[in-house]
Amino acid sequence: MLEAGMYQGVSAKSAEHTENDPKCVELGWRCIPLAVESYGAWGPEVSKAFSQVATRLAIWDTVLNPLGHHASTCKRGGDAVFRHNRLRDVVAESCRLAHLSVKVEAGNNLTPDHSHTRPADVLVQNWSRGRPAAFDICVTSPLNTLTLSEAGVCAGAAAQAGEVRKHSANDDKCGDLGWFCVPLVTEIYGAWGAEVKACFSQLALRLSIRLQKPKSVILHELYGCLNTSLVRCVATAILSRIQSS
Repeated sequence: MLEAGMYQGVSAKSAEHTENDPKCVELGWRCIPLAVESYGAWGPEVSKAFSQVATRLAIWDTVLNPLGHHASTCKRGGDAVFRHNRLRDVVAESCRLAHLSVKVEAGNNLTPDHSHTRPADVLVQNWSRGRPAAFDICVTSPLNTLTLSEAGVCAGAAAQAGEVRKHSANDDKCGDLGWFCVPLVTEIYGAWGAEVKACFSQLALRLSIRLQKPKSVILHELYGCLNTSLVRCVATAILSRIQSS
């Protein structure tokens, strides 16, 4: 290519546009070839694309993440799953300590029309009136745009909205299986939902009988353990992103 002798990056131009543009147009996509020459010269479209990425990363570092909100809510990297599982394990172990029969991650393939559901992070047998309870743990954020205005006025508004979402998603599934649906929703800053308080009050009563300790002490220890785990997991998520940057 004669032009390549005069202009750097000529051979890295839109060679892939001819092949991929019609396909991308059909799908409603924009085709952006990230082409590079064997000697390291990147095409002009690469420069534009990388410039936009760099701008977004700069906004992420300077605007979204100084207070750790993005890191504490990001679904990538496994931190959210680890946090969820840690809270689940604390709840499950507390139920076992109260001599309750517990199964973790229950509900797969139990009904034909809900074959891939798992509405119980912790399934507790004989929870109330002889029926099992499906504890569904969820961590949400009061800074979510859907609940931000309510959260600014009422503490726990984001957790309450999370409970509504969990009931909408799981009530029918749990009803088919003869379970109670019990959403255990907390905000990332440690505000627990109303159904959590009722559930933990009942659990603390059983634990107080089992351990011969006041119910108030049991509740203090239970919330303390859960919130410590929550704070540690959020801190780990923030630190991992600071270190990787």
